[in-house]
Amino acid sequence: MAIQKHVAFTSSGQSRIVLILGVIVLFISINFSYELLLSWGGFMRTKGPLWLRSGRADCNNYAKDKAVCDVGGFYRKGSSQSQEHLFSSWRKKNQTLSVQEIFSDEIFFRLEKHEVMTEDGKVIQSWMWTEVPDMINVLIRDVRGDYILLQQSKYGIEGESYAVVGGYVKPGESAIEAAKREILEEVGMECGQVDSLGQYRTDANRGFGFLFSFFAHGCRRAAHGADSDDLEAQRVVRLERSAVVSLLLSGSVLELKWAATMALALLRP
Repeated sequence: MAIQKHVAFTSSGQSRIVLILGVIVLFISINFSYELLLSWGGFMRTKGPLWLRSGRADCNNYAKDKAVCDVGGFYRKGSSQSQEHLFSSWRKKNQTLSVQEIFSDEIFFRLEKHEVMTEDGKVIQSWMWTEVPDMINVLIRDVRGDYILLQQSKYGIEGESYAVVGGYVKPGESAIEAAKREILEEVGMECGQVDSLGQYRTDANRGFGFLFSFFAHGCRRAAHGADSDDLEAQRVVRLERSAVVSLLLSGSVLELKWAATMALALLRP
């Protein structure tokens, strides 16, 4: 009887040992397979076919909000179920491999780290990218032929600068609608014609949204104004064309987008 009990115990103990060893082997196999898949995935992202190198899987895995990583068009207006963002999301086909959000205030600023493949096949793993809302700038000329500028202070500028009317494009709003709204809000005017001067990337390698420049002319005082949301003090000034050119050449326009919009408008015949 004692011998039978000993044999039963030995058999049961061996079964436990075999089971434990099996679990260990299974764990090692799964871990090895996972590492192998990661290595293969990294190889395919950089050396494999273009459809695998475009970052579809990685982008969806890394993105906090899937809407900002919709790679169907690689560039679309960002949105989520809870809130529609003011800014866009930039993804470049066959070059954006993955995106990781570093910080976002969900309104005016988002910092991302992109993994980017350059045109020569080199992969840069920490390409810092910044999204801010698209913006408009507009130089205004009234019905008398005078140009309407703002003299104002800004947090990022020492002292005062001459400026054009400008602001962010709101969700669901076109750039030209934003320009007309800002004209009414900031100087209380309506314009007979608002001409586009083009769309421009603010920083070609780091993002910072797009600038839409406009030239508004035939402008006159509106019957009803609108409230402005500007935080800094500003004064409206009316100048002749020659005076605006002098301001540009003397360095009295201290923000690049303002200066560019003025120059583009003044170059028109």
